[in-house]
Formats: sequence, C-alpha cells, structure tokens
Amino acid sequence: MAMTAKKEWLGACCLAAGVAVYAFFAAQSGASLLFLSAAAAACLLCIWLPGRSLARFAFPGLWAQGAAASLTAVLGLSVFALCTVLASLTGVRFLTWLPLAALLLPSRAQSAPRRSRLPFCLTAAVVLLLLAPACGRFAHPAAVGITIPQQDFYWNVGNAESFALGFPPSDLRYSGYTLTYHYLTELLEAGLSFCCGISCYDAAGFAAPPLVLLAAAAIWQELGRLFWPGSRLRAPLLPAAVLLLGSVGGTAALAGRDPFWNLLTIHLLTNINAVATAALLLGAFLVLFARLSAGGYAVRRAVPCVLAFLLLCLGKGPVAALVALAALCAVVLSLPRGSRSEKLRSLGFALLLCLLFLLCFRLLFAAGADSSVEFSLHATLEKGAFAPLLAALKARSGLLYTVSLPLWMIVQCFCMAPFAFPLFCGAALHTLRHLKQADPARLFCFALGFGGLLAFFLFDHPAMSQCYFAYAALGVVDLIALDALPSCRGLLRVPAAALGALSVLTGVLACVFLMREGCTALWNPSAAVQAHPQYTPLTADEEEAMQWLRAAMPEDAYFATNRMHTGAAEEGLSNVYSGLSGRRAYMESFQYAKTNLGVPAEEFGARYDRMAALFGMDGVCDPARAEQICRDTQVGWLVCNTTLPGSDAAFETGSFCCVYENDTVKIYRFES
Repeated sequence: MAMTAKKEWLGACCLAAGVAVYAFFAAQSGASLLFLSAAAAACLLCIWLPGRSLARFAFPGLWAQGAAASLTAVLGLSVFALCTVLASLTGVRFLTWLPLAALLLPSRAQSAPRRSRLPFCLTAAVVLLLLAPACGRFAHPAAVGITIPQQDFYWNVGNAESFALGFPPSDLRYSGYTLTYHYLTELLEAGLSFCCGISCYDAAGFAAPPLVLLAAAAIWQELGRLFWPGSRLRAPLLPAAVLLLGSVGGTAALAGRDPFWNLLTIHLLTNINAVATAALLLGAFLVLFARLSAGGYAVRRAVPCVLAFLLLCLGKGPVAALVALAALCAVVLSLPRGSRSEKLRSLGFALLLCLLFLLCFRLLFAAGADSSVEFSLHATLEKGAFAPLLAALKARSGLLYTVSLPLWMIVQCFCMAPFAFPLFCGAALHTLRHLKQADPARLFCFALGFGGLLAFFLFDHPAMSQCYFAYAALGVVDLIALDALPSCRGLLRVPAAALGALSVLTGVLACVFLMREGCTALWNPSAAVQAHPQYTPLTADEEEAMQWLRAAMPEDAYFATNRMHTGAAEEGLSNVYSGLSGRRAYMESFQYAKTNLGVPAEEFGARYDRMAALFGMDGVCDPARAEQICRDTQVGWLVCNTTLPGSDAAFETGSFCCVYENDTVKIYRFES
C-alpha cells in the first residue's frame, strides 16, 4: 500500500512539474495563465465530468468493460459541441455551461477497478515538457515584438472566431461564403472562449494542444489495455509509439521536413489541422467498435460508436472516410460468424456509417474536394524522396515506370515507418492465414492501415492533404506492430531494434525541431525572422492594430487590406488580420476558398484585381476609383500595412477618414 502511494505521489509530482514548465513557456509567449487555468477548468466542468456522468448513467455496461475514457470523451464532446452550436446560433454564450446539468444524473455503473495513475501521469508530463518550448511558435507578436506566422495557425484561429459571429460560420477571409470544413476543433475552441472568456488565439495556440493530446493519450492507453489486458508495459507505450515513431528521415527532421512525408509527430504536438483531434476520436472509435463487435452489435452499444464517428466526420473528414470503409471491410470479413440477427445488425451498422459520411461529405466537403482533389497513381510519389529516381526511370521506360509504381509505394511505406510497417505486414499475413479467428477490431486496424496508406498514394491535393490518410493509417500500424512485437524472436530482434531506434531518433529530432523553433521565437525573434526570409513577419504593431479593429469595427462590416495572398505559396500565412481581429475581410486570401469552398478562379481573380486597384498596386492612386470599389464591395474599413506593397494615398482625401495609426499600420473608415 505504501509503495502504491509513493508511485501516485511520484506521478503527481511529475505531472505538476510538467504543468509548471508549460505554464512558464505559455506565459512567456503572451498567454494569460488566468484564462488558461479557466479553460482547463471549463474542459473539466463542461466536457469531462458531464461526459463521465452521462457514460455512467446511459452505458454502465460499456463503462465497466474498460471503455470509460472513450465514452467520457465522446459523450462530453458531443454535448459540449451541441451547446456551442446553440450558443453561436442564439448569441447566448452561457449555454455552453448547460452540460453541467448532466452531473445531476445518478450513476448506474459499478465502480471500475482502481488502476495506477503513474503511467498516465508520466505520459502527461512528457507531453507537456515536449509541448512547452513549442509554445513560442505561437507567441503573441505583442509579447516578442516580431514573429513568423505559423502555417495555417491563423486560419484555425479565424475559423474559431467565426463562431462568435453566428452559425453556420462564415469564412472570415473571403466574404459571402459559409465555411464548409471539418471544423470541430475550432468549434470546441470557440466553446471554450464562450465559457470562460479566453481568446480564440490562446485557445488554439496554448489551451487546446495539451488538453486534446492528453485526452488522446488517455484513450490510446485504454485501447492498449483492451488489446493487451495482461500487459503492464505495452499499453502505456502505445501513445509514446504513435507520437515518437518516425521515418528513416533522421536529421532532416531537425529542419521540420521529412523526405517521406511522415510529419505525424509535429502535427500531433501542434494540433494544426486537427491531427491530434483525429487521433483522439479514432482511438475512441476503435475502443467502442471493439466493445460493440464483442457484444454482438447490440443497438444500444452502437450509439456511442456512431457518435464517435460523427465527431470524426466533423473533426477530420479524410479519417472518417477511411473509418467508414474500414468498418465495412471488417464487418464483411467477419460476416460468416454469429447469428442471422447479429449479421444484419453488423451490416446495418457499417452501412449507416457510410451513409452518414456521404451526408457529411455533401454538406461540408463536396465543394472543395471536387475542385482540389485528383486521382493519381504517381503524383504523391513524385513529390517525395524518390522523385529523381522515378524521373530517370520514366525517361528510360514508361512501361517499366508504370509497372514499378506499386513497388515504390511499398518502399516508401517502409521508409515512413521502418519499425512498424514490416511488423504490420507480417501480422497481416498471419491474420490472413487465420482469418476465421481474427476479431473485427483487428480486421478494422488492418483495413484502416492498408487503406490509409493506399489512399495516400492514390489521391493528390495541392497542399499535400493526402498526408492525413497516411497519418490515420500510421496510428493503427503502430498499434498492430506493438501487438506483433512478441512474435519477433531470434535474429529478427536485431534489425527490429535497429529500425526501432532509427524511427524513435527521427521522432525525437522532430520534437527537438519544435522546441528549438519555439525557444528561438521567444528569446531571439530577429533570428527566427531571418531564418525565414521568404515569409512576411508579423509585428507587435499589427497585433495592436487588430485588437483596436476588433473593438471598433462592427461585426457585420468588411475590411480590406494590402496584407493579402498574392498567389505565391504558403497560403496559410495569409489569414493573419482576420484571425487576430475576428472580423470579416472582403478578400484576405483565396487559395483555401478555392480548395475548401469551390470558389472559381474567375471570381477570386476579379476580387484580387479590385483589391490591387484599391491599394494602388498598379501605380494609380485615384480616390474616386477607391470610393467606387468600396461601394461596390461593401468594404467600410481599410487596413494598410505601410511596410508592404501598396499605398494608402487614395484614402487621404474624399470619403476616407484615418481612425487609427501606429508605426506600421494605418486604419481608415470609409464614409459612404
């Protein structure tokens, strides 16, 4: 008993140390520790505890069978997301506290066996220590003076801000369009803002990454206990394996790059583009699917599984597509077993998932997918490390090039996961020989793993979004690899250990990259800016101006700015002012409007020409022309960055009034 108490105290001390270090770096980055504490409390009171209460009341059987964390997360997130939508619709932000009512429900579940909290506390401490220095990458410009915007961060912040302006959310960067996107993460960040007043910037940059990743770690540990109920080591190791197993890229990770496109570690730690959210929901779905299939696909048990899938559709559409197809494959392969009614229930469940995904696809993703995703057998391979070899082979023999593509795909899969992929393939061959004994949960993992890697190679997106197929696959590839590890005996242990060491080294170096980037941004910001001369830095003056604009500009008005996307690469760096201010831009950027909303090139081309003319980028500064453009576009506010191309000369007379000015930014109001 004394030894158990010592372990609990050790875990608590490690967790407290991790929290303290994270709080220090967050404060150095300009985040409010008061609001971060409030956000953590809001997550506990409005998501975790209500989810726990609902799980113990509605699904006591699943709770007792080792699905507590997954049930809690799925039910808590579902209720909180629904309440956030209601708050956005009505403007009554207090509605996000409604989940507290679930705490009044009586518990119908038996107390689960008490487990040591030491493994989770140690995992949480490591996660917080890895995340802490990376806070600097999202530091407020006002805190460090000058910084480099992180790819897609201000896009995420703007999406969260859009929920404060109503539901359905509008695209803040490109006026006149509803935001159609898998925006669950941003919705939850907006909910935290409604709950406790934390800014969407701090929610996205400092609150959500650790909270989501810690919840994901708890769920993947639960998944490990489900797969290996008698093992004390592999279950705690599973989240670490998913986080740290990298490619053969080695030191390339120190530059934040990977020649084989395995950047899963970086995406998980930052939660840019909701990869950590997808990992959380994927793990929860797999736990609940395993319990569902073991219970004969009872309708009651299917409810939380379907909820997890719906959250996944709203959180990361590509992963949801894979999950629906993988569930269908697992069900079909296991159909010969069970009674007739069980077969009908299992098939009905799988078809329901497919139907729900198609519905979400038509509502949220169809416009962007139709205009930006292409089918290609070679495009992904030709963007990776083997591009020179493939080009030489294609020049020598087109037929040999085409025939060899599957082989190159297998080689790249090995390079992406040198430790896990061979074990995964070996386990798949073993399962194929004993297909009748394989449980549906493992069949699901094989279908998701192979399907995700195949989709990575078969689809092409201009922003390499096909990587998200691979990231979903790599999670279950790591799971099955750990499952198969005990069968690796004799001489096979030596290459397995070597490949495992190389894979972990790459993952650790990716963490070092994030930590170094964050520390440089905090304590040597000028060096961080000089390291990226191709990017436009963001200054304290600009953040100050955008905070003024937030306070002064009406929510239904539009602003125009000369800090906008020009058609060059790194579109995700062009969503800055809308993210900082939470106000609508006429056209701050357009590439994502094309890829996500299906906006035609002719339309955003015409808008760009108007903005270029408005700010005199064609060399003509005509107040009359500027006034006419503002009337035609309903632009009432103009933000001119005096260090960037463009001029405010046309706004110095006529119907324009300068209402704000600092060393970098001038803001004008158009009096129509």
